[in-house]
Amino acid sequence: MAGCMAVALPIWMGTNGTYFLWTFPNLASKDAAIYLEHYFIKHKINCTIMEKLYFKIEIDATKEKVWDVVLGETTYPQWTAAFAEGSSVVTDWQKGSRALFLNAEGKGMVSEIAEHIPNEYLSIKHLGFYDNGVEDLESEEVKKWNNAYENYKLSFLDGKSIFSVEMDTNEEYKSYFLETWPKALNKVKELAEA
Repeated sequence: MAGCMAVALPIWMGTNGTYFLWTFPNLASKDAAIYLEHYFIKHKINCTIMEKLYFKIEIDATKEKVWDVVLGETTYPQWTAAFAEGSSVVTDWQKGSRALFLNAEGKGMVSEIAEHIPNEYLSIKHLGFYDNGVEDLESEEVKKWNNAYENYKLSFLDGKSIFSVEMDTNEEYKSYFLETWPKALNKVKELAEA
């Protein structure tokens, strides 16, 4: 990917020809993002504005217990039900491996495990949609958000685990994640503290 800095916003062109603007909550960056978005529209450059969302929860359990809940075969579907009932994942969680994040109908996302440090850090790179055996990595809908990351971090402070999530999203999905991630994190807490 070719990269550059402009008005304090990292901008790069993805392999699919899409420019991504990563914005942050301060006003100056948002103003800069609006300016750049208008520039890209004027010059007919495909542009998606992505925003990082952050979520965090304190859990009275060991890091190992929390990590087991987050990635566990039986517990993963329980906490991810906040996003879709019947959620499941098909992966070995190893760096470089594919991951299918599916709902009960066999639809969802195809992703790649970008990094995995057990009990500390997991980075998931989202690549496209998945629909009952068919991967969509190139449609216009996918280009709006592919190559977005979802990162899980786990630390331990004063006898408690701190589980945090950092994810890239666009305006279309922002309110959905602001509603569902807190529910999911509360379920992780409930399962890990049981």
